[in-house]
Amino acid sequence: AVAGSIYAVRLASISRRIFYDLLDRKPFLLLITLIGLGQFVAAVMPFTVSISVSSLAESVKEANIVPFTYLPIGTLVFGYPNEKTEYQISDAALDSLRAREVPEEVLSPLAGLKDLESCRRSRFLNEVKRVIGGRARDKYRKLLLRFSELKEQAYFSFSKMFENLLYWMAAGYLLMICYRIYWRHKAYGPL
Repeated sequence: AVAGSIYAVRLASISRRIFYDLLDRKPFLLLITLIGLGQFVAAVMPFTVSISVSSLAESVKEANIVPFTYLPIGTLVFGYPNEKTEYQISDAALDSLRAREVPEEVLSPLAGLKDLESCRRSRFLNEVKRVIGGRARDKYRKLLLRFSELKEQAYFSFSKMFENLLYWMAAGYLLMICYRIYWRHKAYGPL
Protein backbone atom coordinates (compact mmCIF):
# COMPACT_ATOMS: atom_id res chain seq x y z
CA ALA A 1 0.00 0.00 0.00
CA VAL A 2 2.88 2.37 0.82
CA ALA A 3 4.59 1.66 -2.51
CA GLY A 4 1.26 2.16 -4.29
CA SER A 5 0.73 5.53 -2.61
CA ILE A 6 4.28 6.65 -3.52
CA TYR A 7 3.71 5.68 -7.16
CA ALA A 8 0.27 7.34 -7.11
CA VAL A 9 1.78 10.64 -5.92
CA ARG A 10 4.55 10.43 -8.53
CA LEU A 11 2.06 9.50 -11.27
CA ALA A 12 -0.18 12.40 -10.25
CA SER A 13 2.70 14.90 -10.43
CA ILE A 14 3.82 13.61 -13.85
CA SER A 15 0.30 13.61 -15.26
CA ARG A 16 -0.35 17.11 -13.87
CA ARG A 17 2.80 18.39 -15.56
CA ILE A 18 1.83 16.74 -18.89
CA PHE A 19 -1.73 18.05 -18.60
CA TYR A 20 -0.75 21.68 -18.04
CA ASP A 21 1.96 21.50 -20.70
CA LEU A 22 -0.60 20.26 -23.24
CA LEU A 23 -3.09 22.86 -22.03
CA ASP A 24 -0.58 25.66 -22.65
CA ARG A 25 0.89 24.46 -25.95
CA LYS A 26 -1.62 22.19 -27.74
CA PRO A 27 -5.12 22.32 -26.26
CA PHE A 28 -6.68 20.41 -29.17
CA LEU A 29 -4.27 17.51 -28.56
CA LEU A 30 -5.36 17.60 -24.92
CA LEU A 31 -8.99 17.15 -25.95
CA ILE A 32 -8.08 14.17 -28.13
CA THR A 33 -5.98 12.70 -25.30
CA LEU A 34 -8.84 13.08 -22.81
CA ILE A 35 -11.31 11.45 -25.20
CA GLY A 36 -8.88 8.57 -25.79
CA LEU A 37 -8.35 8.17 -22.04
CA GLY A 38 -12.11 8.14 -21.53
CA GLN A 39 -12.47 5.45 -24.19
CA PHE A 40 -9.76 3.39 -22.50
CA VAL A 41 -11.52 3.64 -19.13
CA ALA A 42 -14.78 2.65 -20.84
CA ALA A 43 -13.05 -0.33 -22.44
CA VAL A 44 -11.79 -1.74 -19.15
CA MET A 45 -15.05 -1.07 -17.30
CA PRO A 46 -15.58 -4.72 -16.28
CA PHE A 47 -11.97 -4.67 -15.00
CA THR A 48 -10.76 -7.90 -16.52
CA VAL A 49 -7.57 -9.23 -14.95
CA SER A 50 -5.61 -9.89 -18.13
CA ILE A 51 -6.11 -7.39 -20.91
CA SER A 52 -5.30 -8.44 -24.43
CA VAL A 53 -6.67 -6.99 -27.64
CA SER A 54 -9.51 -9.50 -27.78
CA SER A 55 -10.49 -9.10 -24.12
CA LEU A 56 -10.33 -5.32 -24.50
CA ALA A 57 -12.70 -5.54 -27.47
CA GLU A 58 -14.99 -7.87 -25.48
CA SER A 59 -15.02 -5.36 -22.61
CA VAL A 60 -16.03 -2.55 -24.95
CA LYS A 61 -18.77 -4.73 -26.42
CA GLU A 62 -20.19 -5.54 -23.00
CA ALA A 63 -19.72 -2.12 -21.39
CA ASN A 64 -23.05 -0.46 -20.79
CA ILE A 65 -22.04 3.17 -21.22
CA VAL A 66 -25.11 5.07 -22.37
CA PRO A 67 -24.23 8.71 -23.15
CA PHE A 68 -27.70 9.98 -24.03
CA THR A 69 -29.68 7.04 -22.57
CA TYR A 70 -30.43 5.75 -26.06
CA LEU A 71 -28.01 2.93 -26.88
CA PRO A 72 -24.97 1.45 -25.14
CA ILE A 73 -21.61 2.11 -26.77
CA GLY A 74 -21.17 -1.63 -27.38
CA THR A 75 -24.36 -1.62 -29.42
CA LEU A 76 -23.45 1.56 -31.30
CA VAL A 77 -19.90 0.57 -32.17
CA PHE A 78 -20.03 -3.21 -32.47
CA GLY A 79 -23.75 -3.84 -32.91
CA TYR A 80 -23.70 -6.07 -29.83
CA PRO A 81 -26.17 -5.85 -26.96
CA ASN A 82 -24.95 -5.67 -23.38
CA GLU A 83 -24.52 -8.59 -21.01
CA LYS A 84 -28.02 -8.26 -19.49
CA THR A 85 -29.86 -8.72 -22.77
CA GLU A 86 -32.09 -11.79 -22.92
CA TYR A 87 -33.09 -13.94 -25.88
CA GLN A 88 -36.05 -16.12 -26.72
CA ILE A 89 -37.27 -17.95 -29.82
CA SER A 90 -40.69 -16.70 -30.87
CA ASP A 91 -42.95 -17.04 -33.90
CA ALA A 92 -41.84 -13.61 -35.08
CA ALA A 93 -38.17 -14.64 -34.80
CA LEU A 94 -38.82 -17.82 -36.78
CA ASP A 95 -40.70 -15.85 -39.47
CA SER A 96 -37.82 -13.35 -39.71
CA LEU A 97 -35.31 -16.21 -40.02
CA ARG A 98 -37.48 -17.85 -42.69
CA ALA A 99 -37.55 -14.54 -44.60
CA ARG A 100 -33.73 -14.53 -44.52
CA GLU A 101 -33.79 -17.95 -46.24
CA VAL A 102 -32.58 -20.01 -43.29
CA PRO A 103 -33.19 -23.66 -44.27
CA GLU A 104 -36.20 -25.48 -42.87
CA GLU A 105 -34.00 -28.23 -41.40
CA VAL A 106 -32.57 -25.55 -39.09
CA LEU A 107 -35.90 -23.82 -38.37
CA SER A 108 -37.94 -26.92 -37.48
CA PRO A 109 -35.72 -27.92 -34.50
CA LEU A 110 -35.65 -24.26 -33.36
CA ALA A 111 -39.44 -24.28 -33.09
CA GLY A 112 -39.02 -26.68 -30.18
CA LEU A 113 -37.22 -23.93 -28.24
CA LYS A 114 -40.30 -21.68 -28.18
CA ASP A 115 -41.20 -23.12 -24.77
CA LEU A 116 -37.79 -22.16 -23.37
CA GLU A 117 -38.01 -19.09 -21.15
CA SER A 118 -35.90 -16.04 -21.96
CA CYS A 119 -32.24 -16.40 -21.03
CA ARG A 120 -28.88 -14.68 -21.41
CA ARG A 121 -26.75 -14.98 -24.55
CA SER A 122 -24.42 -17.81 -23.48
CA ARG A 123 -27.23 -20.09 -22.27
CA PHE A 124 -29.32 -19.26 -25.34
CA LEU A 125 -26.47 -20.18 -27.70
CA ASN A 126 -25.81 -23.40 -25.77
CA GLU A 127 -29.47 -24.41 -26.10
CA VAL A 128 -29.43 -23.59 -29.83
CA LYS A 129 -26.24 -25.66 -30.24
CA ARG A 130 -27.86 -28.59 -28.44
CA VAL A 131 -30.82 -28.48 -30.85
CA ILE A 132 -29.30 -27.66 -34.26
CA GLY A 133 -25.59 -28.42 -33.77
CA GLY A 134 -22.47 -26.29 -33.60
CA ARG A 135 -21.93 -25.71 -37.33
CA ALA A 136 -25.46 -24.45 -37.99
CA ARG A 137 -25.35 -22.33 -34.85
CA ASP A 138 -22.08 -20.72 -35.88
CA LYS A 139 -23.32 -20.17 -39.43
CA TYR A 140 -26.57 -18.43 -38.38
CA ARG A 141 -25.39 -16.97 -35.07
CA LYS A 142 -25.77 -13.29 -35.97
CA LEU A 143 -29.25 -13.80 -37.40
CA LEU A 144 -30.34 -15.89 -34.42
CA LEU A 145 -29.12 -13.28 -31.94
CA ARG A 146 -30.59 -10.36 -33.86
CA PHE A 147 -34.08 -11.78 -34.27
CA SER A 148 -34.31 -13.53 -30.89
CA GLU A 149 -33.23 -10.54 -28.80
CA LEU A 150 -35.89 -9.24 -26.43
CA LYS A 151 -35.95 -5.49 -27.02
CA GLU A 152 -35.71 -2.87 -24.29
CA GLN A 153 -36.02 -4.78 -21.08
CA ALA A 154 -36.72 -2.52 -18.14
CA TYR A 155 -34.19 -2.91 -15.36
CA PHE A 156 -32.53 -0.39 -13.09
CA SER A 157 -28.80 -0.11 -13.46
CA PHE A 158 -26.88 2.01 -10.97
CA SER A 159 -23.91 1.88 -13.32
CA LYS A 160 -26.01 3.48 -16.09
CA MET A 161 -26.76 6.46 -13.85
CA PHE A 162 -23.10 6.68 -12.81
CA GLU A 163 -21.93 6.49 -16.44
CA ASN A 164 -24.31 9.27 -17.48
CA LEU A 165 -23.03 11.38 -14.59
CA LEU A 166 -19.40 10.79 -15.64
CA TYR A 167 -20.22 11.54 -19.27
CA TRP A 168 -21.86 14.88 -18.51
CA MET A 169 -19.13 15.84 -16.04
CA ALA A 170 -16.48 15.18 -18.70
CA ALA A 171 -18.48 17.10 -21.32
CA GLY A 172 -18.87 20.06 -18.95
CA TYR A 173 -15.17 19.97 -18.12
CA LEU A 174 -14.25 20.01 -21.82
CA LEU A 175 -16.59 22.95 -22.39
CA MET A 176 -15.01 24.77 -19.45
CA ILE A 177 -11.54 24.20 -20.93
CA CYS A 178 -12.72 25.47 -24.33
CA TYR A 179 -14.21 28.54 -22.67
CA ARG A 180 -11.03 29.31 -20.75
CA ILE A 181 -8.80 28.79 -23.77
CA TYR A 182 -10.78 30.24 -26.66
CA TRP A 183 -13.82 32.24 -25.61
CA ARG A 184 -12.89 34.18 -22.47
CA HIS A 185 -10.95 36.95 -24.21
CA LYS A 186 -13.21 37.41 -27.23
CA ALA A 187 -14.98 40.66 -28.12
CA TYR A 188 -18.24 39.68 -26.41
CA GLY A 189 -16.35 39.34 -23.10
CA PRO A 190 -16.31 36.75 -20.35
CA LEU A 191 -19.50 35.10 -19.14
